[in-house]
Amino acid sequence: MKKKEIITFVIVFVVAILSTIFFLKPHYSIDTVEFLTNGYDRYIQDKFLVDGRIFSVLLLKLVIDLPMRYVMPITYIIGILISCLSVMYLRKIMIGYTKTEGKINIIPTMISYIIIFNFMYIDAFQFMELPIIALSILLFTIAAKIILEKKKHYILKGFILTLIAMFCYQGTMSVFIVTTFILLLIKNQRLNKAVILEMIKAGIFLVIAILINYGFTTIFGGTNRIDFNILENCKNAFINLYMIIFDSNNHYPVYLQFVFALIIITYCLIKKIKISNLLWIYCISIAVNLILLMTSSGALMPSFVQWGRVFFTIGALIGYIFMYLWCTSNIIIKDKFIKSVLIIYFLTLIITYLQYTYFYMKGQQIDEYIITNIDKVITEYEKENGIKIKNYAYRIDFDNYEILETSHILNKEYKGINYTTIYNGRRTNEGISKSLFLLYANRRIGRTAAGEEFPEEYFENMDLKNMELFDEKRFVFRGDTVYIMF
Repeated sequence: MKKKEIITFVIVFVVAILSTIFFLKPHYSIDTVEFLTNGYDRYIQDKFLVDGRIFSVLLLKLVIDLPMRYVMPITYIIGILISCLSVMYLRKIMIGYTKTEGKINIIPTMISYIIIFNFMYIDAFQFMELPIIALSILLFTIAAKIILEKKKHYILKGFILTLIAMFCYQGTMSVFIVTTFILLLIKNQRLNKAVILEMIKAGIFLVIAILINYGFTTIFGGTNRIDFNILENCKNAFINLYMIIFDSNNHYPVYLQFVFALIIITYCLIKKIKISNLLWIYCISIAVNLILLMTSSGALMPSFVQWGRVFFTIGALIGYIFMYLWCTSNIIIKDKFIKSVLIIYFLTLIITYLQYTYFYMKGQQIDEYIITNIDKVITEYEKENGIKIKNYAYRIDFDNYEILETSHILNKEYKGINYTTIYNGRRTNEGISKSLFLLYANRRIGRTAAGEEFPEEYFENMDLKNMELFDEKRFVFRGDTVYIMF
């Protein structure tokens, strides 16, 4: 790297760190909790090998003996570094097409940043696998460029990179197809026979990589994924795609990305810039993700439907449009309005990342607060009575107290964005899960269904609304089981 490139890389890295600053603290995802609860070997078999993610297996093996409170921040920083390399690589591609020099290169840097650090990428930052996900994006992008350059051994080099990326993380495979398509449009200026033929070749590359990955999962993962209902998948695909395009999967203000796309395309039309290729970029990105949705939950790919990071290229749509405009026209350089739109969109992403990560960490703080206080009451009872509590059950009186499931911090939709959608999934599905006890209190405890045995009569005349949340009267101990009413 030249000195200017190093400085640019450092700036990009600092911006990325600052926009996700809350994840510098130790944090946990549902996956982290799951392999801590069920054991590494079972998690590797049930999650990684089944999906053919061998590099995730290697990562987990490397950190298996390290305290998780250190592992998460470290993998987060490594993931940021790799993501910044992707930004620099895209920036290099864009500058190569325009041959610009000087301060003006801040624009391709900004465009590259909003492509990589798009709103569909946000939830990947909570996972220990972030470096592997980031690496797959980088490799798919490099592979697309190599295949189009057609230099010596380009087929072998491109295929190897595609295959490695596939074994990193299959969910980002749309990056390869969409990047290839955009670079072809930039090179050919229109959708023609040459573009279609190259896209077919790229598709063959990807299908072969998918088949090899599928073969691996069949042999080593112990599963056969061809078990899907195509009609049901098609229906779910269109339902979820609508949510992703307009609701942004709850990761970005509702309809805002669509509004930005509409503004850019309409303004280009007014300025008499050919918009057909912009529409093609939009349509191809949607079509690729639609196919991904239809073939997930079975077939040759695992189920990705609810995972925002899988729809990376949907989140990167505005960035891709700006990338095409930069490489094929001078409107971004000369037109203040379109440049202002770019800056505003960039700032909205920074704010989105900050708010999302802030609310995510707030949610974890509430979890820790609840679990540690419950554990204090249980520990005190164990000391006084010499009984080891092995199970728990709880109920929530929503008429009186709503702090657990309907916390104003966790469930509040702030400016149209539910910043805790993914995090809150664990809470709404499992509530106070046994895995949280292991995580925050180092207590292995079983969860009993709050059914007929729950002593509701004990709580009938209590003024729960005005009682302290962790008052001992909320806890009923019977044998080795504790019943809790909130």
